[in-house]
Amino acid sequence: MTSSGGNHSGRVTNPGRGLATDEHGPEVLEETADARGALTLARAIVAVVFCGFGVVALLFVLASGANAAEVALACVCLSGLLALQYFYFGRPSANLRSPGAYVALAVQAGLAYLPLAVFDASWVSQPSFLAGTVFPVDARLGSRSYFDLNATFHAMDKLTFSLGVNNVFDKDPPLVGASMISATSGNGNTYPGVYDALGRYIYFSATIRY
Repeated sequence: MTSSGGNHSGRVTNPGRGLATDEHGPEVLEETADARGALTLARAIVAVVFCGFGVVALLFVLASGANAAEVALACVCLSGLLALQYFYFGRPSANLRSPGAYVALAVQAGLAYLPLAVFDASWVSQPSFLAGTVFPVDARLGSRSYFDLNATFHAMDKLTFSLGVNNVFDKDPPLVGASMISATSGNGNTYPGVYDALGRYIYFSATIRY
């Protein structure tokens, strides 16, 4: 009986990084254009939603019998809230831990809460601008490194045995809240297509060639 040496491999899963590609190739340019188009569409949808939210709030203020000065105040506050949310907090590159972000958050809190003293119940929906839609645990999914082992034994010319272990150190995948998991690519509060959801996995196989 002869045997071949075992081998091991390491694999790293990091959803925040893509595969390296020629930056001048047509496929990269096409993907970049698609990404920009998707981002523009997403920002347009968010803008429409925010504007609709502001219009509904203004209608509540008008329905409460507010005078012209109060309506003007509501317009200024709503414009400030929408502008901060869309042009500052809605930017993918926004640094939400910077001093400027804390100042902007304080201004947004003032615009959301202080008018309650004037508009009372007709303004109760505005503080929801300060409610986060992503839990801190879901804000960023970390990378995982997996270590695999495999050994192959050639018992004879037409018979081969293989024994291996995937995810030797039994690394758990990061968990995602049920409200944030994707219905198409997520399952079991994680992304099994990206991370190893099974844990340590031992396998054995025999191959016969004839």
